[in-house]
Amino acid sequence: MEITINRANQDVLFEVKNASNATAFVDGAPAIGGVDGGIRPMEMVLAAVATCSAFEIVNILKKQRQPLEDLSMKVKGSREKKGTAKPFSHIDVAFYVKGDVDRKKAERAADLAINKYCSAKASLDPSIQVSYSINFDTK
Repeated sequence: MEITINRANQDVLFEVKNASNATAFVDGAPAIGGVDGGIRPMEMVLAAVATCSAFEIVNILKKQRQPLEDLSMKVKGSREKKGTAKPFSHIDVAFYVKGDVDRKKAERAADLAINKYCSAKASLDPSIQVSYSINFDTK
């Protein structure tokens, strides 16, 4: 796996490009020259854990022939208050399931996704707690 990252302005906006030419922009806080032109690096970490897990949930529920109509997430990260790096101490992923999906199967899929199959979560420092919840979208 390889990505290319190029500076996109004279400050801290960077364009990230993968092997299939898909792009994302990563930007810093305005205090360090950011222009709100992209996602911040720590937000990317949250997104990586949530989407990596979501891929697995979708695939598990497909294999179980569950009628998943949609899946969305809200992710919150709590960071250390001391030190210079300020890593996450806790990440919470709330999954919102839409469709006539069996609750127990959705909960099991989320557990497997987060705790067994998600490479992004497995790449984190083991001291970072990752919790999750399954919520059913009734709209």
